[in-house]
Amino acid sequence: MKSEISGSAVFFILIGLITTLGTYWIQVSHFHYLPPAGASMILGIVFGGFLELIEGGDALETFDDDIFFYGLLPPIVYAAAFNLDRKAFFENFNSILTFAWVGTVISAMLFAFATYGMSYWGWISDDIFDKTLLECLLYGSLISAIDPVSTLAVFADLGANPTLFNMLFGEAILNDAVAVVLFEVFKDLHERDDTSFKAYTIPVVICAFTPTASPTLSGATRHSQAG
Repeated sequence: MKSEISGSAVFFILIGLITTLGTYWIQVSHFHYLPPAGASMILGIVFGGFLELIEGGDALETFDDDIFFYGLLPPIVYAAAFNLDRKAFFENFNSILTFAWVGTVISAMLFAFATYGMSYWGWISDDIFDKTLLECLLYGSLISAIDPVSTLAVFADLGANPTLFNMLFGEAILNDAVAVVLFEVFKDLHERDDTSFKAYTIPVVICAFTPTASPTLSGATRHSQAG
């Protein structure tokens, strides 16, 4: 058992080293036909397919989530904090919050109703969704927050407008929080098995964000004006 764990650890370390060296070579050699993020995705697909062929997916099924939460996620979070331009962030906070708050809600609703429509018409198997609006809203809130890693990498390489870069970067930081709150609201309604929940109840749920967002917006605006 220990040898299997050690072998998996060595394999993932090799994947990380190869990916790091590959993306570094792309940046140094100014290879513009493939962005570093795209190269990482391709390498991930290749190594994932290799694992599937060798071990039948068992290595992927037994992947310890602690490795992700305590090993991979903290560097990503800290890198985002260190790379944040605080002045540009607060100067454009109103626009960033609009994109993060309103944009994420719109995205969640679009995904939810599209999924509900496809499930209703039988395009999605009943084994996946029960054709209930609440389950579709849960799914929509889960995938509504998108991290534009590749877009930010392209912006950095091309030297895009700093305001545009920081607005997109700031939106990527805040949209996760909006998605989490949305998911928890719909999850609570789903666990209570609220049969009275209908489509016209959604605006009431969305309006519940206003009391929470208003103090945040006011405080951030004062901070930016003071700065």
